[in-house]
Amino acid sequence: MGRRARPGFGLPRLRELIAARHHAELPALAPQQVMTAAGSLGATMCLLQAWTAPGDAVLVESPASRQLRNLVLTLGRRILEVPRRGGSLDIAALDGLASQLPAEAHRRLLFVSTAVSNPLGICMSPQGAHQALQAAERHDLRVIELDTWRGLSPLQAPSLAAMDGLQRVAQIGGVSTTLSARLRLAHVLLPQRWTDDAALRCLHTTLGPSEFEERVACEVLSDAGYPRFLQKLNTALKIAGERTLSLLTGAGLQALYAPDGGPFLCAGWPPGSEPRPTTDAVLQEARKQGLPLAAASDFGGTPQPFAWYRFNVTQCGDERLVRFLARMRNP
Repeated sequence: MGRRARPGFGLPRLRELIAARHHAELPALAPQQVMTAAGSLGATMCLLQAWTAPGDAVLVESPASRQLRNLVLTLGRRILEVPRRGGSLDIAALDGLASQLPAEAHRRLLFVSTAVSNPLGICMSPQGAHQALQAAERHDLRVIELDTWRGLSPLQAPSLAAMDGLQRVAQIGGVSTTLSARLRLAHVLLPQRWTDDAALRCLHTTLGPSEFEERVACEVLSDAGYPRFLQKLNTALKIAGERTLSLLTGAGLQALYAPDGGPFLCAGWPPGSEPRPTTDAVLQEARKQGLPLAAASDFGGTPQPFAWYRFNVTQCGDERLVRFLARMRNP
């Protein structure tokens, strides 16, 4: 079945299952507050187009996913970078940037991740989450919580949506990140008063996921073995992450942050490392070895203590990484 116009915010059965999965932290969540989406970027596109206009500025944590950054810019919006300092946002920087946002409350957006950020692979601390919500209230922001990687985090990372009780937070989550890259499906949890947004409903009609993908997700979420699958996946990621970190530190690299789970690990050569290869040399050698590597500049302009690169631990557990590191030691 292809994509077609359907009433509501998606397949009713899927929305019921998603609401049930969030019952522990959001007991009042109704299926009517769940919107399905064609992947996390599809969800982001719907929210951006429904709530902002070309030329509007939006607050985005930095570093952030390059796909998110590219989408915001492609839609003609401006990015105001809010530095991420480990488990917290730079609230002073956010306070200083808020004056550049549109005056209308529904157009004042903040994009932030809580569980396993992309690219840093770290979770927000409870204190950092509390500070972010305080800033959102102070500046009357709509918070878009990027939560697609929570299933790959062994930690109990805070949920802004739960802490806020879905008052000013829309949470983007999904199951496709733990399944196949071909399955582009996400969901958005919305505050009740935002569910009647005519523009959002119109966009979902044209940009929503296919019914086939929704039915696949129904089968997955209904399967009693899904939690066990996630547990095994987390164990495999933990082992891959530890192996990758060991290889990197053994070659003289330093992790920007100790990852809290998920597939991402950011590391680079710290000051004092000699010789320190140039970014071009690192990326060129990575391409030769078929190693998927991204430079810090792909994720924003927030300064860090040293130049770093994002490694995907699921693709670093073979000889490609070993050959790459050997070449970097002996260019």
